[in-house]
Amino acid sequence: MMQLTMVLLILINTVHSFSHTWSFTPTSMQARSRGARSGLSATATFDVMDGTKGVDDSILNQAALFMLHSFWNIEESDVSESSPLFSPQKADLEVLFAERLGKRRLNSALVLARSSDGSLSGMIGVEVSLWDREEKKILSYTQSEDMLNNAIASLGPKQRREYKDASLRDLVEQLPALGGKFEVVAVLANLAVSPKFRGSGLGKELCRQIESILIDRWDPIAGPNQIFLNVERENKPAVGLYTKLGYEEMNIDKSSTTLRVDLATSSFVDHPCEMITLRKIVQS
Repeated sequence: MMQLTMVLLILINTVHSFSHTWSFTPTSMQARSRGARSGLSATATFDVMDGTKGVDDSILNQAALFMLHSFWNIEESDVSESSPLFSPQKADLEVLFAERLGKRRLNSALVLARSSDGSLSGMIGVEVSLWDREEKKILSYTQSEDMLNNAIASLGPKQRREYKDASLRDLVEQLPALGGKFEVVAVLANLAVSPKFRGSGLGKELCRQIESILIDRWDPIAGPNQIFLNVERENKPAVGLYTKLGYEEMNIDKSSTTLRVDLATSSFVDHPCEMITLRKIVQS
């Protein structure tokens, strides 16, 4: 799994994750709420879209273009669907949020902030994944889903009946194939704020939207009650932001890998880094 970060480190961005291996179907999960902080426009709204039901392709296009400009700091004039960076960026979002034939076993959600003229001002994503207690690392969404599916498939008919009504948290804790070494957690990613809105408190408000999803929509008793994220250690402003929001350090990987944008070749390139894993326990 490759971890991405920005070329220029800015206040609100977490490390972004591409998982090549690893809405408009917003329906009942879509919600619109007004920005609560005085620094935000009074007409700022938040669209919460359920990735398990599938986010519309046109919305994913908008989100991918927004990420290229507002997360990766690519000049707006150079951002388009024909850019070589667009396809891998959109593919990353599709892993978590695109509609697919089979049902997703693990939840995901995409939150888009829109200004009064309807344009995107910020975004954030969250997915349910597994935390490896022994290795002290977050498994990717795809790895987590595959591991859980394989663990369930290994059960005999009688065992499957025993776990039929078990919560996700109980499944992960009790399935024999998983050996009790994993925890169900929510993973924050894809946090980006338009340059026009940086310093307004929008990044913090987007993070609070994710906490509301866990409390109001995902049942912190049966599902995840912790939010994890990875952030590059040298990104001091971002580490400071999350510390103020109540995140605590869980691990430091001194030999991690990140990606940066190489503008000369219009591609993502590997770059060594120290990665910090942070966690916040969400209280309902």
